[in-house]
Formats: sequence, C-alpha cells, structure tokens
Amino acid sequence: MFLRLGINVLRIEPGHPEQNGRHERMHLTLKRATTRPAANNLLQQQERFDRFRREYNEVRPHEALAMKTPASMWTPPIRKMPPVLPDPNYEREDLVRLVTNYGQVHLRKGQVFTLGSAFIDQPVALTEIEDKIWRVRFMNYELGLVDEVTRKFKPNQYLNLLPMS
Repeated sequence: MFLRLGINVLRIEPGHPEQNGRHERMHLTLKRATTRPAANNLLQQQERFDRFRREYNEVRPHEALAMKTPASMWTPPIRKMPPVLPDPNYEREDLVRLVTNYGQVHLRKGQVFTLGSAFIDQPVALTEIEDKIWRVRFMNYELGLVDEVTRKFKPNQYLNLLPMS
C-alpha cells in the first residue's frame, strides 16, 4: 500500500477536474482512442488499450517533454520495494484493528462496521473522541467517524486522505 511506503496520496476536490487538467486530458485522449466505439469483447478491448499505451509512451512525442517520448525519458527507480511493508505506528491508547477480507472492522465483540475494501488486511486505529463516537484512521490519515451504537461509518467529507494536523 502506497501510504505504508511513505507515498502520499493527493486528491482533487469532487467535481473539480480542472485541478488536475493534464491527467483529465490524458483520460479524454485514452477514451477517444480506445472506446469510441468499444471493442466487441474484453480481449479486443485490452488489445486497444495495449496499443494505445505503446503509442502514447513509445511513439508519440510529447510537447511537455521537448517532443520526446515518455519511454525515452524514463529511468528505473533508485528505491527498491522493501520485502516487508513497515507497520503503521499508533498510540498506545488507540484500539488497533485489522480490516477483514470483507472490508469490515470489529470494534468490539458483536460490533462490526464496514470501512471498505481499500483497507483490507490493513491495521487501522480507532480513538474514542466522544462517548461511543470513534475516529478511524490509517497511519496519520483520518478516514472518518464511526458511531458505536449504530455501527455506521461516516467518511470524511471528501475522503481526500489529508494528513491530520
């Protein structure tokens, strides 16, 4: 998981694609080149995606790269993937729970809430901030709140994964 490797996730606000214009433009180019019209089956569709990727990265020059191809500019990363991901560090008073294969968290015996599949097999921290209201975090990223009584998880407004201050 990227966060456990120290790679921060940056997200745009919902409904504001202009905050990431280059990426949105690439998706438009991809869509026009590969899905209009869609292929007859998944294998043919994958062939279109593969063809697009080769052309986009190895053939087509990019203005932002001084008319070079991305493949000609790429160098292998210096950092290597560690054999084992580092464990998140949580406070002693936190309840630490592993997210199940179903994306659920067992708060207490018989109290299960659904967090979602993105954190399967990851340890999350729960901190009681009010009576029966718990803050749920992954590392230093606040994911949202869970009500112990209703067992309903309420994600942060935008789920931008902004580090807690």
